[in-house]
Amino acid sequence: IPYRRHLREVFGDTFEIYLRITRSVHLKIYKALGWNEENWRVKNACHACCYKLENEPELRFGRLIAMDGNNSLKRIATT
Repeated sequence: IPYRRHLREVFGDTFEIYLRITRSVHLKIYKALGWNEENWRVKNACHACCYKLENEPELRFGRLIAMDGNNSLKRIATT
């Protein structure tokens, strides 16, 4: 297919409209769920993970976070 500037401009404009629509939908969803608040992550953090007792000994790792199905946790020594 030979290059046609007109088709490139039509495709570019169409893709830009698509991105604007998806962005608008995401913003509406975030607003409906309350995710657009400035401190949403703080309010919805896992309290059990953040809770510390008085005089609790300092741990080597304060928190373990895995984004790989928790497979990386198997590699940490248990000693």
